[in-house]
Amino acid sequence: MEFLTATEIASIWEITPRMITNYCESGRIKGAIKKGRFWLIPSTAEKPEDKRYSKGNVNIEKKHKFEKYDEQVKTYMMESYTSSDVYKNLGLTRDTIRYYEKIGLLKLKRNEDSSYRIFDYEDIAQLMAIDFFKKRGFTAIEIGAIMKLTQIDEYSFALDKKAKELSEEIKKLQYTLTKLQKTKEFYNEFSNHINEFTVEYLPRYFVKETLFAFANFGEYEEKILKSIDLEGDDIYSNLIRTVTFDENGFIASKMFLIDKEQSDIDGVYLESGKCLHTVLYTDDHDELIMTKLLNACKKWSNDNNAELRGSLYIFIKFVVPNAKSSMFYYDVWLPLR
Repeated sequence: MEFLTATEIASIWEITPRMITNYCESGRIKGAIKKGRFWLIPSTAEKPEDKRYSKGNVNIEKKHKFEKYDEQVKTYMMESYTSSDVYKNLGLTRDTIRYYEKIGLLKLKRNEDSSYRIFDYEDIAQLMAIDFFKKRGFTAIEIGAIMKLTQIDEYSFALDKKAKELSEEIKKLQYTLTKLQKTKEFYNEFSNHINEFTVEYLPRYFVKETLFAFANFGEYEEKILKSIDLEGDDIYSNLIRTVTFDENGFIASKMFLIDKEQSDIDGVYLESGKCLHTVLYTDDHDELIMTKLLNACKKWSNDNNAELRGSLYIFIKFVVPNAKSSMFYYDVWLPLR
C-alpha cells in the first residue's frame, strides 16, 4: 500500500497538516500509522467529515477562499477597457460599436485627455446581453425595444413574435432552396443536351392570365403582379410562350401566366400528354431562332413518322444576365398526335 505524509495529504484534501494529525490521533483516518513523530496515511484513505460545523453551515475555510475569489472578481469589475480590448475579447468590430452607440444601445464614457471610448464592466455586460438577443435573430432596433420592456409577459410576447417571424423566414428560404435545386437539376441534366429531341410527358398547366406578348410590359401590373408572390416568385418562371403553326409556318403567338398546381378547376389548360421535347439555348436577339426550331422539329417528326399537333410551348428555365443581351435556356414542348 502506498503511504503519504500528513503534509502531502493536507495538500490534497486542502486542509492544514495539524488537522491531519488530529484526525490520525483520534483514529478517524483508517489505516493511518505513526512512525516516530510522523504519521503516514494510505493514499486511498477518505477524508473524514469536518464535525466542527453543524449541517447547513458554510465551511469556514471554504468561505475564506470564496471571499478571496470574490474580492478578485470585484477588482476585475472595477477595471476599465479600451476599444481594442473589446474588439479582441468580444469579437466585435468598430462599426458595430459605433452603430450601437448611434441607435442608443450603448452610452459610453470618453477619456478626458484622448476622447477615446472607455468600457467598464456594465458596458461589457451590456454588449454581451445585446449579443444574446442578436444570436436569437433580433435586430439591433428590436433589441433596443426589448431594453425598454418591464413586464415578464412582454418578454414572452417578444420571443413568440420573433419565433413566428423566423419560422416564416425559414419557409421562404426552404421554398427558395427548392427552386434553386430544381434549376440546378435542370441545368445539370440538359446543358449538355442542347437541341436533342426526346419524347416526354407534359403535365397539365392551368392558364391564369393571357398576355398579348412578352414585351407588352404595360399588362404586367394588372395580369402578373397581382397573381404571383413577388417575394418568392420571379416573372420568368411563371410565363410561357405559346406558338401555333401549320404546314405553311407560324400562325399566332401569345404569352400565358400559368400554374401547374391548379388542375381540378374549370378554365383553360395547355395541351398535355405525349410531347416532343428539346432544350434550346440562344440570346434574345436571334430573330430566326423560332424558324430554325420549327424546321428542326418538323424534320424530326418526318424522320420518326410522328405528327405534331400544331402547338409549341416554350418555358424559360434558365437565364444568364448580360450587359449586351441575356442568354436563355428554353424548355420546348410540342404536343404529338
